[in-house]
Amino acid sequence: AAVGDAHEVRILRMAARDSDQRIEALIPQTEADVADFRRIVGGGWETILGRQLDQLGEVRFTETGRGEIGATRYHLGHLDQVETGEQIPVLRIRRGGQDKSSGIVVWIDDSGKAGLLDRGRWIEPVQTMLDQGYQIITADLIGQGEFVTDKLTWRSQPMWYQRDASDGWQRFSGYTFGYNHPLFVQRMHDVLSLIQFAADQSETVHLVGLGKSAGPLVAAARSQADTAVDRTFIDLDGFRFQSLTRHDEPMFVPGAVKYLDVDGLIALCAPAKASVTGIRDGATADQMYRASNSGDALKRYSDRQSMLRGLSSEN
Repeated sequence: AAVGDAHEVRILRMAARDSDQRIEALIPQTEADVADFRRIVGGGWETILGRQLDQLGEVRFTETGRGEIGATRYHLGHLDQVETGEQIPVLRIRRGGQDKSSGIVVWIDDSGKAGLLDRGRWIEPVQTMLDQGYQIITADLIGQGEFVTDKLTWRSQPMWYQRDASDGWQRFSGYTFGYNHPLFVQRMHDVLSLIQFAADQSETVHLVGLGKSAGPLVAAARSQADTAVDRTFIDLDGFRFQSLTRHDEPMFVPGAVKYLDVDGLIALCAPAKASVTGIRDGATADQMYRASNSGDALKRYSDRQSMLRGLSSEN
């Protein structure tokens, strides 16, 4: 009888091929196919991500500082998810003397709060939205900005190994991911908290995610946010979960590739308005939007600058 690692690898590959074929068969061709896609692919991502917007309780902002840059005012503080005790450092920006706003933009960047500044000024697309009367809210997600120290760089996600991790079985990633949310999922929970807070403050909420981590995070958060977000702008910068090679990669998520990678996440945003750039494929999202009778709601852009011009011009 065939035994050993090589045999086990062949069995696993056979199972993976069978699973891939079954999942791909769910990609909707017509409106009648949409429900099964949401039930299985959407249900898979719902289990992986572990939280939806309507499951959040009270979210509170506590101010710790304020200042001005040009004609804008900013407020520093922390956002607390009261029920879970989660807390993230937050930056809120608005024009000075502004009584009413056009809405709130939740802005997620690979560099956290610092990504909205360039040499002491707000980056151009942020300033444009502020000039149009929008408020901006952003944060350092776990592993960014204020969370980074000399001893904790977050270049890899924390792993829980057995004993001294000298043997292969002791480094089994299931000891970590079987009991703990991956770093990506924890960050996505932070983004949902920002969306909840923004939705409590304004009837109009837009969502922006720029970069290899911020883009997928925003796609994931939007897929779990129901109708709380009006428009979403995502730059994936070419990222795919399938490209990761280590279990301790900060973006590693068990099951992400099985459930159609970032393309599956964007597909689950349908029928909501979404603008996307930096996506390598996108066929699944295109088909899902068409099958949902919302093909015009998904817009593809060739680069980030064009997409962000779309953000400001559509207001």
